[in-house]
Amino acid sequence: GTVSLYRWRDYKDDSEGVLISSSTTGYSGPAEDYTNLFTIHEGMIIIVNIEGEDWSQITLPSGVTGWIRNDSFRRVKLE
Repeated sequence: GTVSLYRWRDYKDDSEGVLISSSTTGYSGPAEDYTNLFTIHEGMIIIVNIEGEDWSQITLPSGVTGWIRNDSFRRVKLE
Protein backbone atom coordinates (compact mmCIF):
# COMPACT_ATOMS: atom_id res chain seq x y z
CA GLY A 1 0.00 0.00 0.00
CA THR A 2 2.64 2.53 1.02
CA VAL A 3 4.89 1.77 -1.95
CA SER A 4 1.91 2.18 -4.31
CA LEU A 5 1.09 5.53 -2.73
CA TYR A 6 4.65 6.80 -3.29
CA ARG A 7 4.66 5.56 -6.89
CA TRP A 8 1.32 7.28 -7.54
CA ARG A 9 2.63 10.49 -5.96
CA ASP A 10 5.74 10.36 -8.16
CA TYR A 11 3.56 9.80 -11.22
CA LYS A 12 1.16 12.64 -10.36
CA ASP A 13 3.79 15.04 -8.99
CA ASP A 14 3.73 18.28 -10.97
CA SER A 15 5.35 20.38 -8.28
CA GLU A 16 8.37 21.18 -10.46
CA GLY A 17 8.63 24.42 -12.35
CA VAL A 18 11.07 26.27 -14.56
CA LEU A 19 11.78 29.98 -14.43
CA ILE A 20 10.73 31.66 -17.69
CA SER A 21 11.60 35.28 -16.91
CA SER A 22 15.18 36.43 -17.46
CA SER A 23 15.54 36.83 -13.69
CA THR A 24 13.34 37.16 -10.64
CA THR A 25 13.77 37.96 -6.98
CA GLY A 26 12.72 35.61 -4.19
CA TYR A 27 11.22 37.20 -1.09
CA SER A 28 10.59 36.02 2.47
CA GLY A 29 6.83 36.47 1.95
CA PRO A 30 4.29 36.84 -0.85
CA ALA A 31 4.92 40.52 -1.72
CA GLU A 32 7.77 42.83 -2.68
CA ASP A 33 7.55 44.44 0.78
CA TYR A 34 9.24 41.39 2.30
CA THR A 35 12.99 40.79 2.58
CA ASN A 36 14.87 40.01 -0.64
CA LEU A 37 16.36 36.50 -0.21
CA PHE A 38 17.76 35.56 -3.62
CA THR A 39 17.79 36.25 -7.35
CA ILE A 40 17.36 33.39 -9.81
CA HIS A 41 17.66 33.31 -13.58
CA GLU A 42 15.85 31.89 -16.59
CA GLY A 43 15.95 28.11 -16.83
CA MET A 44 16.31 27.46 -13.08
CA ILE A 45 14.37 24.38 -11.99
CA ILE A 46 12.30 24.97 -8.84
CA ILE A 47 9.93 23.06 -6.59
CA VAL A 48 6.55 24.75 -6.09
CA ASN A 49 5.37 24.27 -2.49
CA ILE A 50 2.37 26.62 -2.33
CA GLU A 51 0.71 28.36 -5.27
CA GLY A 52 -1.41 31.39 -4.47
CA GLU A 53 -3.26 33.79 -6.73
CA ASP A 54 -0.24 35.99 -7.57
CA TRP A 55 2.68 34.48 -5.61
CA SER A 56 4.08 31.01 -5.00
CA GLN A 57 6.37 29.66 -2.32
CA ILE A 58 9.21 27.75 -3.96
CA THR A 59 12.28 25.77 -2.99
CA LEU A 60 15.53 26.01 -4.93
CA PRO A 61 17.82 23.00 -5.54
CA SER A 62 20.06 24.37 -2.77
CA GLY A 63 17.17 24.03 -0.29
CA VAL A 64 16.51 27.79 0.05
CA THR A 65 12.80 28.64 0.20
CA GLY A 66 11.17 31.91 -0.84
CA TRP A 67 8.26 33.51 -2.67
CA ILE A 68 8.21 34.51 -6.35
CA ARG A 69 5.56 35.94 -8.68
CA ASN A 70 3.50 33.32 -10.53
CA ASP A 71 4.09 34.96 -13.92
CA SER A 72 7.84 34.28 -13.65
CA PHE A 73 7.62 30.45 -13.94
CA ARG A 74 5.71 27.58 -15.54
CA ARG A 75 4.97 24.21 -14.02
CA VAL A 76 6.57 21.24 -15.75
CA LYS A 77 6.59 17.47 -15.33
CA LEU A 78 10.21 16.34 -15.11
CA GLU A 79 11.09 12.73 -15.86
